Order: sequence, then structure tokens, then C-alpha cells
Amino acid sequence: MRRLAGVLVAYVLVAWFALQVAEWLRGVLALPPMFRTLVTGLILAGVPVALLVAWFYPDMGLSEGAERTPSSDEVRTEER
Repeated sequence: MRRLAGVLVAYVLVAWFALQVAEWLRGVLALPPMFRTLVTGLILAGVPVALLVAWFYPDMGLSEGAERTPSSDEVRTEER
């Protein structure tokens, strides 16, 4: 569960940055207001995808020699 929370926090931070860049681009390139709506929609559509990837592939992003440490829930179930 901590993995999902970490992915969600990272996603929110990157999404905020992407919105800032989109707003800047909209002003510089004189894009229509719908551009921000499109970027926001794409960001919102990506949230479930990011959470599903984090859920089904918890070891993604670990380096070759790194091992995943068991969570406290996994440790408690092994002790029983």
C-alpha cells in the first residue's frame, strides 16, 4: 500500500509540473483554452494506469542487485 501512495504522490507532483508547463506553452504559443482542458484530461486518465502498474508490478524500478524488503503486513502473515 505504501508503494501506491508513493506512486500517487510522485504522479501528483509531475502532473502539477506538467500543468505549469502546459499553461506556459498556452501563453507563449497562443493556444486555445481547450489545450489546458486536454492536458488535464490526459493527466486524469493516466492516474488509474499509473496505480494499476504500481499494483501489478511492485518490483518495477529496482536495480539488478536490489531486493525488495517485505512489508510489515507480509512479515506478520509469515509469522503465523
